[in-house]
Amino acid sequence: MKYRQFGFGGFQLLMVIVVIGAISVVAVPKYESYMVKAKLTEAFNLAGESKRKISQYYMVNGRFPRTTREAEPLATTTLSEPEFVSFMEVQPEADDHAIVVKVYLKKDVVENTGGGDQYIYVAGDLANTSNASVEWSCGANGVDVSLLPEGCKG
Repeated sequence: MKYRQFGFGGFQLLMVIVVIGAISVVAVPKYESYMVKAKLTEAFNLAGESKRKISQYYMVNGRFPRTTREAEPLATTTLSEPEFVSFMEVQPEADDHAIVVKVYLKKDVVENTGGGDQYIYVAGDLANTSNASVEWSCGANGVDVSLLPEGCKG
């Protein structure tokens, strides 16, 4: 009677484990990086509603808000903020810009590269063109710039 062996041998099983380990060493950090980028993109999208409100405010009033009281209603309002967002604020005349929308991140969302608060921001200034439009730039504090969305410069 012939005996046929079914299943994997020890060496074959070892090779499968090595391949799975090698894939996980590469895939897990990439996956985590993509998740952080997705969260930061969502935070920028959250600030986008405030950008729209500020642009409308500028068109109606011919100026940016000058006080925190004027700027406060321009912050994005949501029924439920994402779990990684601590809070959001609109600051007039902040950080060498006419107006800045900051979205503060909770701890442990991304590695803190500069110490202090971690936030992403979009900053509005009067454009250098004759049509008096708002020009936007974006950036971050305490967040690695390589994690910011592609269209973010400044």
